[in-house]
Amino acid sequence: MNKKEKGKNFEEIAINYLIQNGYEIIGKNIYTPYGEIDIIFFDNDFVVFAEVKGTFYDKFKAYENINEKKRLKILRSGLYYLKNNKLNFYNFRIDAIVITMEGNYFNVHHLTNI
Repeated sequence: MNKKEKGKNFEEIAINYLIQNGYEIIGKNIYTPYGEIDIIFFDNDFVVFAEVKGTFYDKFKAYENINEKKRLKILRSGLYYLKNNKLNFYNFRIDAIVITMEGNYFNVHHLTNI
């Protein structure tokens, strides 16, 4: 399985987690002139832009890979998405969904407002 396939698998795990926890998915793999947003979902009055990271190692290392430059790209992409979909009256935030693999099992860590 190549890196792109692994990324898609991690995104599907994240989407299933979000749906099971009552979130409404409104988009995935959204491309804008500023970059890609992995998952967009509603959390009450918030539109949430989520970055998905998968790792076989420490969840904090995966989280650290979402650096300031990456968060800025997500922010710009998110603002573009809100404006072009007439959702700019919503509050928004950026979350990280980190999936750690341990053998054949995985754990989902949802970090809000990164």
